[in-house]
Amino acid sequence: MRIRRFASVFILSCIMFTLLAACNTGIPSDEPSSSPTPGATKSPTASPKPTPEPTPETTPVEGPLNHLHQQGEYFSPILGLCEDYPKGTSVETIEQDFALMVEYGIKDMRVSIAWGDYEKFKGHENWTLLDAKVDLAEKYGIELYPYICYSPGWATGGDWRRPPKDLDDWYNFVYRVVERYKGRISHWEIWNEGDNYDFWTGSWQEQLELVKVGARAVKDANPDAVTIFGGLTNKTPGHVNTIFTSGTAQYIDVINVHFYNGTWDPKPIETIYGTLKLIGDVIRKHGGKQELWVAEIGYSDYVQEDGKTVSGWVRKNYPYEKTRHFQAVAFYRSFSQIVATEDVSNVLWYEIKNLRLDSAAIGDVNNYFLGALDHDRFPKHLWFAIASARQLFAAPYKKINVDLTIEHDRDEPPLVYSFKRENGDVVLVAWIRGMERDTIKIEVPGSYKKALKYSVTGEKTPLGYTESEDGIALTLELDPADIHIIELLADTVPARLTLTDVRAEKGHDGIYKVRAAAVNAGGEKAKNITAEIVASKYLEVSQSAIKDIMELKPGEKTELSWEIRLKGTAGQKEAPQLWVVVRDGQSPPAATLIELDIN
Repeated sequence: MRIRRFASVFILSCIMFTLLAACNTGIPSDEPSSSPTPGATKSPTASPKPTPEPTPETTPVEGPLNHLHQQGEYFSPILGLCEDYPKGTSVETIEQDFALMVEYGIKDMRVSIAWGDYEKFKGHENWTLLDAKVDLAEKYGIELYPYICYSPGWATGGDWRRPPKDLDDWYNFVYRVVERYKGRISHWEIWNEGDNYDFWTGSWQEQLELVKVGARAVKDANPDAVTIFGGLTNKTPGHVNTIFTSGTAQYIDVINVHFYNGTWDPKPIETIYGTLKLIGDVIRKHGGKQELWVAEIGYSDYVQEDGKTVSGWVRKNYPYEKTRHFQAVAFYRSFSQIVATEDVSNVLWYEIKNLRLDSAAIGDVNNYFLGALDHDRFPKHLWFAIASARQLFAAPYKKINVDLTIEHDRDEPPLVYSFKRENGDVVLVAWIRGMERDTIKIEVPGSYKKALKYSVTGEKTPLGYTESEDGIALTLELDPADIHIIELLADTVPARLTLTDVRAEKGHDGIYKVRAAAVNAGGEKAKNITAEIVASKYLEVSQSAIKDIMELKPGEKTELSWEIRLKGTAGQKEAPQLWVVVRDGQSPPAATLIELDIN
């Protein structure tokens, strides 16, 4: 039976997943997180002040938080990455990460400042590593969002997760850090997952008091700084509400939550939208003064040898989950829901790289498989998904789901989120859960000159549509293992780079010829184009991996070729891989993966 829904698929889906989110008690308090074990720290000195009484009740407000804070309906949240860089991280490692981020237009990053890393002994500070991070961030134009966390043993008498015995010590350290980097860092997060036993063994009331003292130290050191509540893992409205009823919220500019659905949280990814709307409601109830951030979110591509177990809380639901491709799909499903709330102003994905398997981490093995890159910086699908999404969602937009008409075959409705830019362009994201495919028809109001379908790694293909008096109709074949990302270009059609005819031809003596064509699928000239091969460690590019293309006119393509050779495959269980990439800094980058036949 064909079911027709007018502006209702989104509403039905949201009701269903909001109810799921509302009925859930949140991630278990002992949920593992991805942050590495802290190291050592050093200290400041400024006198703490008594905690004021809670502020009087505020007047509830209505409307999306981003609209309230930005005084307008069009908005583009920040999209960045996380990496902790604990004690022992080399400056070279940090610089290599920063340089690669900037190449792909990613300029926002959450980092850790473990108190124990910088004040290992009371009153003895060593800022060398943090100074280097901040210097490099300025060199590469990266905005840092540090979280200050984890007590040194001298402050607790032992466990770094315990509350400090004297909150004056905590105040002093926070004050000195913020004062040291005043004018260079403007956002400060207080602790990390203080409702998670892996990172805090004190009571929740003690965590609230720690945040109050820390946030007050931030404001005393820099009144213009933004204070961020340490990321919450328990995202139930009642738990979030205690931040306000305790009086802690009067010191806080941002409420921050973390998501690991499908890794340590068994709730479906599709519950993220409903969960965030409920949290936004709590903030609105208390006056809507705080922003809402998702400053840590991730999805591992790990599953145990039984093919089903992901973690102590999560099992695979479908056979297509927990692959590198689906990790990128999970990113797009998560990100589109987050931005569709119009409540969240910053999204920071965990993390840049997989951890090395011989490195230390808190929690289970999933911590080693969260990265957008392998530990050696070979890209995963996720890397290109984040880079392309950052470009697709760079211009301010508003959600327009209520303007759509959607038809679908399956009883369970698809998930469809649509966003309109100020110039009339539309970005549409659609998917289904389960195992069965579905054909859906979406009617979008407006007039468009071109429609492009994106893969999760930014490959673009023209998409046909039919025109009507009020708009256009798209017919999409939804595969539950994938996602549809559509860009409808209404006015000026900008340059849009992609790749075609990507292949590897096997020659003699372990030599391969890699061929591809870089194409401008847009309507304006593309300039200063970079085409490159990114090869895995078993491959070597005979000439330069990078080819510069001065320009490509609309519809123009240029043939590319590289020669590569195998360096040796001893111990290699999987086929050597390489990416062919084309980018220009304006169009979302496009990347195609090749696996070489070595038999």
